[in-house]
Amino acid sequence: MTIDQMSQALKSVGACFAVTSAKTVLPNESRPSYHIHPDDGDPRQDSIECVYSQAQFKDWVRTAKAAKRATNPDDASQLWFEYQNRWQ
Repeated sequence: MTIDQMSQALKSVGACFAVTSAKTVLPNESRPSYHIHPDDGDPRQDSIECVYSQAQFKDWVRTAKAAKRATNPDDASQLWFEYQNRWQ
């Protein structure tokens, strides 16, 4: 995915990039990272989500879409719990 495609995917779930290190990986970093504001209307630093691969990014977007479709808050919480377990 390009950065533009990723930005569009985030926009589709009401999120936005905080910062990305995809183009520059510092010597003390083992991999690029993408930092996401889950709510682009209220981008607070303490709510930033970090993802470390395109696969994890795509999974985050899929989970966000599924959580928004969930009619029960417990179901949405379970989806995010499962997401966290996949990427620990």
